[in-house]
Amino acid sequence: MPKKPKEFRCQYDGTPWTEEDIRDLKAALRDANSIEEVAEFLCRAGTVDDVRRKVEELFFEWRRYRAKRERLKRRRRSSRSGSFAG
Repeated sequence: MPKKPKEFRCQYDGTPWTEEDIRDLKAALRDANSIEEVAEFLCRAGTVDDVRRKVEELFFEWRRYRAKRERLKRRRRSSRSGSFAG
């Protein structure tokens, strides 16, 4: 792939992220080999750092969600096991 000039801007560089952008980002992460490919797919190749930050933000939210879910599972298990004691 030819290199783009440093001043190259894609259509969505610097624009706010929409729900559709987030869905596309998640799909692109499954198929792409690099964050640069993801940025290009999203038409944000001029702001790769912005794409990288969004990926990190989503990963952080996902990890927080998983941790909360695990805590709830443990609570349910412990409350179930306590109700049978007697």
